[in-house]
Amino acid sequence: QNISDQSLSNYTRIYPNGKYLAQCDALLSDMPWFETKKRNTIEVYKIYAANYPGKHVDEIKQAILAIEDENDWSHAAQVNTTSAYKQYLDKHPHSNHATTAKERIANRSQKEIVLDAIRKDDNTYSTIDLQNYVENGTITWDDLREVFSDEQTQAIQSWTRTQQLPQCAPPQKLREDSTEIYFWGTKGTGKTCAMGAVLSTAKRSARMIARNCPHRIYMDQLSNLFGDNNMQIICNLPESTSKDSIAEMNLQLIDSNEKNHNVTFIDLAGEVVTGIYKYQNKLPLLDSEQTTIEQVLSYLQNPYNNKIHFFILEYGSANKFVKELESMGCSGVRQGDVLTSIAQFLDNTGGLRKSTVGVYGLVTKSDLIDVYIGTSSTERPKLAYEYVQQSLAAFWKAISLACKKANVKDVKTISFSIGDVFAQNLCVFDGSDSMKIVDRLLQKTPAESKGLFSWLFN
Repeated sequence: QNISDQSLSNYTRIYPNGKYLAQCDALLSDMPWFETKKRNTIEVYKIYAANYPGKHVDEIKQAILAIEDENDWSHAAQVNTTSAYKQYLDKHPHSNHATTAKERIANRSQKEIVLDAIRKDDNTYSTIDLQNYVENGTITWDDLREVFSDEQTQAIQSWTRTQQLPQCAPPQKLREDSTEIYFWGTKGTGKTCAMGAVLSTAKRSARMIARNCPHRIYMDQLSNLFGDNNMQIICNLPESTSKDSIAEMNLQLIDSNEKNHNVTFIDLAGEVVTGIYKYQNKLPLLDSEQTTIEQVLSYLQNPYNNKIHFFILEYGSANKFVKELESMGCSGVRQGDVLTSIAQFLDNTGGLRKSTVGVYGLVTKSDLIDVYIGTSSTERPKLAYEYVQQSLAAFWKAISLACKKANVKDVKTISFSIGDVFAQNLCVFDGSDSMKIVDRLLQKTPAESKGLFSWLFN
């Protein structure tokens, strides 16, 4: 009912002995308070308190708390996340809605678990995992757009399979007019991706010409994985190199003077690297492993070609256990242990000779430095070096001493990233670090010569 000063006055006049006379008198004596309660907003309570100090103090306090409680609860229920309910409980621990908030936290949906995990690490789930979550109704594509961009979500939605690369039988011998570039790393550390990024960047920027070779198909597929240099496009990452595979990729890099530099990229499967670890430590070897290791030794001891070695050091993974060795019954071996053993292998077998012109620790996934430490990309080289010094100290000491013994002068760590990898199988490609590797290779390799001297040298 609409109650006003006039209606109350009329009642007392018409019914001087009426049943509600006392209530009418009380209301008439404090009509502003009645109007304030009727409007029931925080603002009008504060205005009343300012205009009538000392009156209805406890009632005002309780009324404001009740309004805030309902407002905060409405917000938490609308957002419907664990963090929203926790914030509500922090502010209103004894509210009538507290029990409901606790129940919702305890029974939070699988959807929120998935989305929270992605917010913390967008590589928690693979593309196929996310597709399955959408298919079974755990999440929707609109939910994914809350944590990924529209372009990334579309890439996840349309993803079918990782890029398949062919098996490459180890070549009997390597081409002898080329600088050999070896990539050492355990399975899953980004070795093949790093090579693909460098080859793609060189190819797209017209700095590379592929040469015919037994593994030309492998090289062509790898060099087509990523987009134009420095363009932010989404690419499908390849699977790891096939077991026992050694890919020999012959190509020419072209410098700013249009001179050709003959180089050979050598992709060693992670199982080959762990096989060398077993070989070094007198562990039982399969016949195929023994044959492959002997083949690698023959490459390394070939005196005709200069050599460059890249060790793939995955940022943040030095202490990860090597799964391939675990499956072989060698549990408890970490990535850093295998890399140290490879350094000793090169030292013991003469794999580092005067013909080695560079040895580099390539710290892959260096973009994670920005995430974990909260720095900018300009600080990555320094922090990548510090990471190697702290987490891979034994390896770096072993390879540094071996290089010193072999008179290898150029021994450095290099921060490296192919861009923003997400959903484990996709990447927003950035070719800036890859171009730096191309430039370094041009600096460390000779331009192709012509004439009699070149013929005699070859």
